[in-house]
Amino acid sequence: MHLVITDVLVPSVAFDDWLADLALPHLNKLLATAEFVEDETPIADVQRTMPATRFLAQALGVQASIDTAPVAAADRAARGLSVENGWWIADPVHFALARDHVQLGDHAPSLTADEANALADTARAIVEEGGGTLETPSPTRWHLRHPELIDLNAGEPLRALGRNIDLWLPDGAHDATRAWRRLHTEIQMSWHAHPVNEAREAAGLPTINALWLWGGDTPIKSGEIAQVVVKDAPPSLARDFAALARQLGVHTSKGAPSLRVHDELALHAAREDVIAWRTALATLDANHLAPLAAAGKPVMLTLCGETLWRTYCCNPRQHWRFWRRSSLRQRLSV
Repeated sequence: MHLVITDVLVPSVAFDDWLADLALPHLNKLLATAEFVEDETPIADVQRTMPATRFLAQALGVQASIDTAPVAAADRAARGLSVENGWWIADPVHFALARDHVQLGDHAPSLTADEANALADTARAIVEEGGGTLETPSPTRWHLRHPELIDLNAGEPLRALGRNIDLWLPDGAHDATRAWRRLHTEIQMSWHAHPVNEAREAAGLPTINALWLWGGDTPIKSGEIAQVVVKDAPPSLARDFAALARQLGVHTSKGAPSLRVHDELALHAAREDVIAWRTALATLDANHLAPLAAAGKPVMLTLCGETLWRTYCCNPRQHWRFWRRSSLRQRLSV
């Protein structure tokens, strides 16, 4: 068994705020005598992809970096759509005004199919005028392909949620950056007084005033042979990368451990909602880690944070080796 927990590592300076006095008996038991296996030590200050994304891609045989990951291709593979280079995810979102900046207010605002179709029809006309393609496989997940949008880096939505968007907007080759800004501005203007947004505003709902471009235009390459197999319908990203790996011809090694992913902490961490994050972690400990700790069998555990991931081999049967024990502070802080 290989368990991945996203957004559980916290900066050492914030450890007391997030984890002080939080009872996590089962995680503590697993980690008390855990052996360090490997971690990620990225050197860049700005990481546009999340560590959990990079780990899942690597584990499932798909190449990713701190700047790019083929999430759009993976999402299309999982949906049975054509997979080629050049596709982006272009999710409809709400940009909110803060005191002195614009922030990503909601990555996946509730949208009905009728609302999404009406907004997409307006945006599609603009995209197609420039030779591009806009597809809407679901109301809140859109795909965009455009000949001018190449050699760009763009931050994952969780990077910008509730934060200044400037650092995470698409950036790269001058012509491509300018092309996206021009295209996006036209779409935003077409939505400004759109009947869908007027109705949403009247109902007290966030308007849809932007597209978040990310996870695309990445050369789709396979990496090492996948060493894990996805089990138990984990969050979509793991399932999507597994689907893309299959299309790339990456096969699971015989006897590979099953991979289970828990991302219940992700939104709470991005929003810096300490209370909700602590509640979710305590629930995860009681409901999902308790059986693993009680079983006394070895477990591979990958813990992810905002800047890196870290993997341990946990064997509760070795709890008697008291001289090897370490604290949660040592294991969960970065």
